[in-house]
Amino acid sequence: MKFCLLRDFGADAFRGRGVFNRVIMKKLLILLPLLFGGLAAISSSGCTPLENWGKSPDENLLTYYHKGLEAYLADDYDTAMQNFSKALRYVSKAKDRYAVAQLYGKMAKLYTLLYDFDAAERKAEKAAAIYRKLDETSRYAATLLDAANIKMIQGENEAASALIDSVLAKREGLDSVQLTNLYSILLQNTVEKEEYSLVDSIVSDYCSAMTGRDSLVDWLAIAEAYFVSGNYDKASQVFFERTGFMKSIGEGNSAYRSLYEASYYSLLSQILEQSGDYKGALDAYSEYVRLSDEQDLRIFESKARFAEESFEQELRSQRLWYMNLVICLCLALVIIVLALVTLVVLRELRRRKAENEHLRQLRDEAQKEIDDLLSWKERVQLDEESVHLVEERLALLNECIVEHMGGYKANVTAKLEDVLKDRSIFLASTRASFMLSHAEFLAGLRDKGLDGKEISICCLVVSGARGKTVASYLGVTDGTYRNAVLRIRKKLGLNNDVRELSKFLQDLMENSDRGVSHPEL
Repeated sequence: MKFCLLRDFGADAFRGRGVFNRVIMKKLLILLPLLFGGLAAISSSGCTPLENWGKSPDENLLTYYHKGLEAYLADDYDTAMQNFSKALRYVSKAKDRYAVAQLYGKMAKLYTLLYDFDAAERKAEKAAAIYRKLDETSRYAATLLDAANIKMIQGENEAASALIDSVLAKREGLDSVQLTNLYSILLQNTVEKEEYSLVDSIVSDYCSAMTGRDSLVDWLAIAEAYFVSGNYDKASQVFFERTGFMKSIGEGNSAYRSLYEASYYSLLSQILEQSGDYKGALDAYSEYVRLSDEQDLRIFESKARFAEESFEQELRSQRLWYMNLVICLCLALVIIVLALVTLVVLRELRRRKAENEHLRQLRDEAQKEIDDLLSWKERVQLDEESVHLVEERLALLNECIVEHMGGYKANVTAKLEDVLKDRSIFLASTRASFMLSHAEFLAGLRDKGLDGKEISICCLVVSGARGKTVASYLGVTDGTYRNAVLRIRKKLGLNNDVRELSKFLQDLMENSDRGVSHPEL
């Protein structure tokens, strides 16, 4: 016979230990992923977004634990389980391991009341492991007793014995309530293993350990042990002489008190039946059945409410999860759109920067040509046709510069490119005019063996053009231009002459125009 129903080992005490410019776009792109991650975390946690805002994991765990404990002491098991389950979310990050152990221990008791013994055993083992690590001997022993009680309910008496022996080795550090729990469970385990000869010695040790604290002795457990072991006289004596035990049993929790009352009437019916008082036994048994039925109904209703509310909570969590998922997807879409807009804007900025740089280079090139033409015009006495060509060229270049200064960038770039590309046409016209005006000069150069390109260089040099300008006009590199100048000087016999080529050619041209042959030639 299973002589004992469930036993309470006292309520744990409350205890806690306890904290749109580019810059804006960049900041926005940094903040949005953080918000995205925050909402994703909210979705996975299943809580409302502002429910635990600003609280540490320890504070949240203790808040839900105390709410659950309050509901547990009021026999509201479904609410207690919901709050304990919420507290579990913060276990992994909580630093207060004592509070975590309390949570596991209380959940073990609650699962035991709901007859979910596998879950109760797992929670009790976790609580015991934490108490042991924290060196909380008293709490560790109490949790081992809870685990032993669960083992016995499941019929694992040998495993329960091992746990009880572990607690017996530490009994010096137990308080009165824990001692009476220890001996009550030890008596139950002894009877379950049918070691009836040990009952007297265990009761003797029990009473010795509880000397002066008779009100805390579980006399019902002693009476049950005697009755199951066949010592009916002692069972009746203890049962009827120690009726005052009912005043302190199950205090603080009506569910446990109801269980003790059922156990009391169950044993009373058996004692009366053994003594031949069948009517009294039937009345006691009827009361036992009534109390058991009430307890079963209470447990069934609690489980039904818990299942219903758990289902509703799951639905709420699912709806919240989908809502947060939609928000996260919308934020992801916003981030993608912003990223694309940013890329387009940056690409456009780079394009405009490149265009402005290209336009600046064209403007500088045009300005340099203007400066060269003006210098050429001032330093060299050109014929009327060449002057006209130069002035036309200057007017065209100045027009482009004025348009650039006026902000007409869209038209100026193309116009400058066309004007600068027409430089070769301008040179050909100028050279043709120059050749007509200075035929004798050019004939003298040809007589010296200069080819067409070298004559063109001489024409530009004598007209006032210098270095890179000549190379640019002729479309050759600086190195090619320097090599050509060396060849020209050699053909003109200026290898050892320190005079500038431009000065020599200008003197040659002036003498040719006057019909005077150059002495050097």
